[in-house]
Amino acid sequence: MMRQLWIHKRDGVISLIVLIAIFLFVISLILSPVVSQTEQYRTELAKDARTLQQLRAIDNAREALDSTFAEYQSRDLQSWVYSQAGVDTATLDIQRRVSIELANASAQVKSVSPLPVKIQDGYSAVGVQVNFSASMSALMRALNTLEQEKPLLIIDNVRISPARAQRLRRGEVAEQLIEVQMTVLTFLVSEHGGVIVR
Repeated sequence: MMRQLWIHKRDGVISLIVLIAIFLFVISLILSPVVSQTEQYRTELAKDARTLQQLRAIDNAREALDSTFAEYQSRDLQSWVYSQAGVDTATLDIQRRVSIELANASAQVKSVSPLPVKIQDGYSAVGVQVNFSASMSALMRALNTLEQEKPLLIIDNVRISPARAQRLRRGEVAEQLIEVQMTVLTFLVSEHGGVIVR
């Protein structure tokens, strides 16, 4: 009798174990997609948090850029550079400005020739080579005016030598003239660095 009771209980225990196993298998089948979806949501939330952080950084930078741009415009800094000019336009403008200033200073211009464009570090150096003769005071006036006008010009490679003395009548003192060779240039953002080179 004991043996029969054990056989019936054993069948019941085995049935119970099989039933629990089936129940756990069904639960795992149901929960597996839920767990997978939860992991996917966590990954997307982390990615969205990084994106939000980047957007906040951009928003913070935008305020700084806006204030810098407002200061740039209020101080009229854009007038110091050739911001929208191409290489040819800037070179012609430099040539025109130098010729006018030397003429206003009563200098005798011998030549004004464009320099080859040099591209370095994203900028194009454009300008002219100028040869002229003038008195020292005329040279100083011209250099002063060229260096202070806008857009900014850089005077470089200045070579000064005494000019031949002119023959005058007796008793007259000739004003000492000097021969000047100099480079006048400016910088533009090049096409390779962001804007314009032709």
